[in-house]
Amino acid sequence: MFEKHIDTEHLFVYNLNGTNVLDRVDQTMKQRDTLKKHRYVLKNRRRFCTFLVMLTVLLCVLVFAVAVNGADSGENYETVVVKRGDTLWDLAKAYRGNTEIRRYIEKIREINGLKDSTIYEGDVIKLPL
Repeated sequence: MFEKHIDTEHLFVYNLNGTNVLDRVDQTMKQRDTLKKHRYVLKNRRRFCTFLVMLTVLLCVLVFAVAVNGADSGENYETVVVKRGDTLWDLAKAYRGNTEIRRYIEKIREINGLKDSTIYEGDVIKLPL
């Protein structure tokens, strides 16, 4: 079907009609290369600059909003020094407000990193308000 002629420098493949298959492949590759060379041309510079300004403003507003919301989560704490005879239950009863006492104790444990409800005289405990 195909005749092969091997030269020391090149390999040529011919079909029965005598047209060079490698030449056709080379032409196709050149066409693909010319298509790749086309670059985007900026058609409306004013619109592009407006887009960049709007994008910059949007990003600044987004960063500002995240910074403001993350700066203070709104949680206020009162610091209490544990006295002799104080228990977490007694402190929770005194400072919990309308919150259910078990949930309030769990919040105190989370905030202060306590593994259990054991507190000692002289400990400094943060109590959420």
